[in-house]
Amino acid sequence: MNHDKDRRGVALMLALVFIVVLAALVVEFTYDAQMDASLAMSGDNRFQAWVAAKSAVAEGMALLAADLLESVGSSQGATTSGRTTTVPRTPQQGQLAAGMQPPGEYDSYYDGVPWADGAPIKPMNDAVMRTTISDECGKINLNALLIMNEGGAAEENEWLIQTLRNFFQLRNPELKDDPVDAILDWLDYGDNDEERPEGAENSYYQGLEIPYPCKNGPMDSIEELLLIKGITPELYYGDPNQVEPPAGRPAYAADMDVEGEDAYKPLPLSEFLTVHGDWQGKVNANTAEYDVLMAVLTGYAETQGGASYSPELVAEQIFEYQYNEQPITNVTELDRLFPQDRRRRGSTSATPTVAPRTLLKAKQASFSNPAQPSPGFAQPGVPAQGGFGSLTGRPSQDVFRVDSNVFRIYGDGMLDNAMVRIEAYVWRTPFDPSALQGGGTTDPFRILAWRVIQ
Repeated sequence: MNHDKDRRGVALMLALVFIVVLAALVVEFTYDAQMDASLAMSGDNRFQAWVAAKSAVAEGMALLAADLLESVGSSQGATTSGRTTTVPRTPQQGQLAAGMQPPGEYDSYYDGVPWADGAPIKPMNDAVMRTTISDECGKINLNALLIMNEGGAAEENEWLIQTLRNFFQLRNPELKDDPVDAILDWLDYGDNDEERPEGAENSYYQGLEIPYPCKNGPMDSIEELLLIKGITPELYYGDPNQVEPPAGRPAYAADMDVEGEDAYKPLPLSEFLTVHGDWQGKVNANTAEYDVLMAVLTGYAETQGGASYSPELVAEQIFEYQYNEQPITNVTELDRLFPQDRRRRGSTSATPTVAPRTLLKAKQASFSNPAQPSPGFAQPGVPAQGGFGSLTGRPSQDVFRVDSNVFRIYGDGMLDNAMVRIEAYVWRTPFDPSALQGGGTTDPFRILAWRVIQ
């Protein structure tokens, strides 16, 4: 009897062990099945978010294309914040004064097609998408610090280099180490040239704890700044705890919220600097931030042997035009902001008085007499007459433009916890009616850079 009891006890023990092992196998199988299902759903969510983000980029291109077509259409109403204004559009070829830009071919925050507002959040399949657009021609182009001359050698763009120095000083008045020399060494196409006083060549970067080579060539992305000597994360992104503008920098409208309270928030360098802007370094006066306007005007004045204008006054006036929804439609309109004796370098004339400006009258006056154009004004993006890199001593021509052809599009796609952003830099081809008349085609956009962030 005792032997039978022992056998029954062993059988019971084996049964319990089998049940425990089977339960563990079932739990593990269930867990694996749930994980596989979760991963499959997550992967599907990411895919749908990616589709939504890509669709948002396409919508951004559609907005920019519509803006271009609207700007070259025949006489029609241009809507600006609910107001309709009759704006003279592109006249017949040959009626334009030499070197002047046709009215309507400008880019601002208040175009007839509000591309700068992007597009609101909207559904895309099961996900949602959002489009955000910014103008890269309204920023300081780092790749324009050095420009290839006719002989194929890199020359320093002196006024833009000084502009960048002034910008960093405006951003952080207490900055001790000027990073501009290091940026120039990063760009300067060679490692055997003399290192600039505060710069760094390959030997410096190879000596770091995690070594990497010096680029010695054009920058591919603005984030490359974080690899350059002197560009710290604090300098790049700004101090998140800073609630007031830097000392010495005047406050302006963008620092206030709708109730007029202080609302200053430091922006990353990617909102002021670019590697895809105007190849000569010109900035779009209609979209440039105040800090960029101040740095450009001061940098140009300091490298042209003195200035007969007040950079602060001109920057504030241009910025007021932006916030009063009065886009500058032609480079010649900027000429009124500078004193009449602006051609005499080194002049110490008094601060100019700017006359009141009426948008429609200013547009019409620019082309009221095509037979007698204002001398010396070149179309934006085209070198001034007199040879490569020549300057006229007139800031309205040398450093500014009013149109844009390079834009950054953020396409955001979201579904549950899956979020995907596509960052696209696009070149918008200027409208060419002759291509259509001749039966040819012109690609409206060229992708300069494309990055998926998830």
